[in-house]
Amino acid sequence: MVITKVRRAAKVITEDPAEEEAVEAVEAVETAGEESEESQETHYDDPWEPLVEPQPPAPPPLPHTTFVVADNARTPATPRELFDALPALPGLRMEVLEGRLIVSPVGTPEHGWYAMALSFALYPLMNDKGWKAWAGNVGVCIDGPREPVEPDYVLAPADCPRWGTRELRSSGLIMVAEVVSAGSVPQDLEDKPRIYASGGVPIYLLIDTITTPSVTVLSDIRDGAYQRLEKVPIGTPIRLPEPIGIELETSIFK
Repeated sequence: MVITKVRRAAKVITEDPAEEEAVEAVEAVETAGEESEESQETHYDDPWEPLVEPQPPAPPPLPHTTFVVADNARTPATPRELFDALPALPGLRMEVLEGRLIVSPVGTPEHGWYAMALSFALYPLMNDKGWKAWAGNVGVCIDGPREPVEPDYVLAPADCPRWGTRELRSSGLIMVAEVVSAGSVPQDLEDKPRIYASGGVPIYLLIDTITTPSVTVLSDIRDGAYQRLEKVPIGTPIRLPEPIGIELETSIFK
């Protein structure tokens, strides 16, 4: 094409009309070929140009949302209110002990087994008396401060009064038991005796395999405190006072 263009630029006008007409005919053919080639070139796709997929139109923006605090919403003012407001926490046990919200992990398999072993040992008496028992997973409301606790074992009459739908009232119980764990030593040995006595729980059984392997029975409430304490090494029988009135073989806790 460059040669043709040069030839056009250097075209010699001849005096022979026939020759000049022939030259013009050749140039017309060459010009048509160039225009056709240029037209085709403009329709070729660039092989290096990336293909872009068509995108759907963007969705319209979401409307602005404004959160408004209800007029009657308020921050819990007491540990009990905070306890009631919290959701269930799997793997954790929550209690309110003398105004403190205590959150602790559930016990070891041995911890749960001791509570079950106690339930098996007392089952004949429960069946005879028509009592019910729970090895964990039941709440107790302490009469007076209305603080919620969750003993490892609870023994109660079938008609034990309740606080709400989930918690048994402490004054209607027969006995509670706690299995001492590494993280609950001060609560089980020091706090719980005061709390259960103040709530009117007749018998508190303490199973300790952590500090000194022993079983302790506290009973006879007077002036809001247990007055009678009996403690034996694990493996020695211990008497559970009335209304239970039997000897408990503590070797079940080995």
